[in-house]
Amino acid sequence: MGEGRILIVDDEHAICRAWGRALRTNGYAVAEAHSLREAQQAVRRERFDAIFLDICMPGGRGDGLFETLKELPGRKPAVAITSKYLDAETTRRWYLSCFATVPKPIDPATLLGFAADMTGGAGDRYPAWLTHVAEQYRLSKRSIQVIEAWAVRGLTYAETAKNLGISVSTVRTHWHRVCTKTGCRTKTQVLLLAGRADRR
Repeated sequence: MGEGRILIVDDEHAICRAWGRALRTNGYAVAEAHSLREAQQAVRRERFDAIFLDICMPGGRGDGLFETLKELPGRKPAVAITSKYLDAETTRRWYLSCFATVPKPIDPATLLGFAADMTGGAGDRYPAWLTHVAEQYRLSKRSIQVIEAWAVRGLTYAETAKNLGISVSTVRTHWHRVCTKTGCRTKTQVLLLAGRADRR
């Protein structure tokens, strides 16, 4: 049985009901939002472990929720983008920020598989490319957290330090270790490792 709180963001109520039923039956606590505005209100009001986020909705594209999530303190939920029309541009744009991009329709087994992956690991939920990079270069958990916060989410050194509960000097130390191990010197070079990891 699964554990964790999941937010389903989709303007199609039937999809929310079906996915919610499957997730609740398997032990998850589920909340629903049917627009970008409702989703923004939900993440400001409650903490979620994972979000299934539709892109094409009336009143605002679902991926606008990423900007809201950036503003929130503390640990961020894992996000899986879902859409009937997952074009290459959307996939590339959010590849670094989200856990996965999942084309609809989604069968129950696939839904539950993603839910388990996104809610497991007590904070070790990172995009697949970052996990590959961490394994390849033997990066520490803290170094991965620094990459995810500073390079992927675009936080400043001070914001990264506050987010992770460490000092700015510690953030700089881990970034130096990342650069030493990977041979990279800039954020852009680190993010380009995503493409190499995706081809492994």
